[in-house]
Amino acid sequence: MNILIIDDEKILAGFITDALRLQKYNVFQAYTAEEGLGILQKENIDIILLDIMLPDKNGLVLLKDIKSIDDSYEVIMITAHSSIKDSITAVKMGAEDYLVKPFELEELEVTIHRVVEKIKLKRELNILRNKDAVIKLNYYIGTSKNIKDAYALAMRVAQAEQTMVLIEGESGTGKELLANFIHRASKRARGPLISINCAAIPDQLLEEEFFGYEPGAFTDAKKRKKGLLELADGGFVFLDEIGELSPMLQAKLLRVIESKSFIRLGGDKEIKSDIRFIVATNKDLKGLVNKGLFRDDLYYRVSVMPIKLPPLRERKEDIAILVSEFIKSLGKTMQTNVRGIENDALDLLLRYNWPGNIRELKNVIERAVMLTDTEKIGKEQILLPQSAESNYKQTYMENAARAVLETKEPLYTVINQIENAVILKALERTQWNVTKAAEELGVSRNVINYKFRKKEIPAAPGKKE
Repeated sequence: MNILIIDDEKILAGFITDALRLQKYNVFQAYTAEEGLGILQKENIDIILLDIMLPDKNGLVLLKDIKSIDDSYEVIMITAHSSIKDSITAVKMGAEDYLVKPFELEELEVTIHRVVEKIKLKRELNILRNKDAVIKLNYYIGTSKNIKDAYALAMRVAQAEQTMVLIEGESGTGKELLANFIHRASKRARGPLISINCAAIPDQLLEEEFFGYEPGAFTDAKKRKKGLLELADGGFVFLDEIGELSPMLQAKLLRVIESKSFIRLGGDKEIKSDIRFIVATNKDLKGLVNKGLFRDDLYYRVSVMPIKLPPLRERKEDIAILVSEFIKSLGKTMQTNVRGIENDALDLLLRYNWPGNIRELKNVIERAVMLTDTEKIGKEQILLPQSAESNYKQTYMENAARAVLETKEPLYTVINQIENAVILKALERTQWNVTKAAEELGVSRNVINYKFRKKEIPAAPGKKE
């Protein structure tokens, strides 16, 4: 991020510059309005810290000039106590926020961080609108149509203020990441996102976490505790693995969704909370409804807008992108020299079916980075829980069987065609050396010569028959 400071107090400008450069921002300084406008013409600036009082122009007038050049500039006003009213006016004119002198370093960093996150989100939304772009959030998501469609739908859902969202997908497909995206893309982005894993907490504790409790509600309840539903007021609650909720908690959750209110354990006062829910599951909720394990009225409430996240095996074109991004991020945190992956190692990853999805892929790459002493991960460092080669062969055999059934040709004819194709490939690899090709295939030379005589495979190029 590029930040421009326009302030004639050189000591303060220098202090801010040093602090932000320690946070890895690119910082430019200007001491007058004219200098600031000159830098804006030359540099690609993202955020502007603008003092209200400048020697050559009032900050409010300069703000208007800046916004007329490009309304996307994020401007944070710097003001003294006496000009707070002007700062409020500046916010109405399009400034993002203001800092009152003297301010603490922590206050500056928090404000900058919030604006940076807003800029990142705007860029993510713009990327999603470009159907040919690679989606990048916390890490690269991919270019496959199904994942981009899922995030495009999530972007639309985020803008619908009251719509509930059901995220479906296998474990490790990125359901929590998508929930975070919806939160950040919504009008509630400044509100909290409270995440609860319904499968990880026993029912009694989960009820306490949901609703909170009053003193004396049970033996260990010494003082009042606010529940997560109360703490999420103005934001989102993300319920992961909602299919694991007990019937009792399903009923209570349904009441919260319908009334937007609840009562603390041991209490009698109804508490209102403005919450929007995102729920996720790796199970077939409709199937659970049919079996009587999930309330049908709750199901119809939470499934207003279902979003299906595809498993990694259905979007293998994204594996190379994900691997590259994992290597980059792990290289920073683990301080290694690993910069990439060898083709044969990547080929091994592409052959594997990834039952654990993105989470499993990240774990495999993390192990590989730890085991790699060179700049590129090799095949030897890819440790999979089962043989990718056998997995690949199994997939190949299944595809071959499907093809046989679809052609509706006699089995002998199809097998003979496959046999001819394999022999021909072996001959091409060995430059038509029949002995070597037979050794590779584990057959006699006579088998290949027989195919020549029957003219089921062609003779070597340039050789007269």
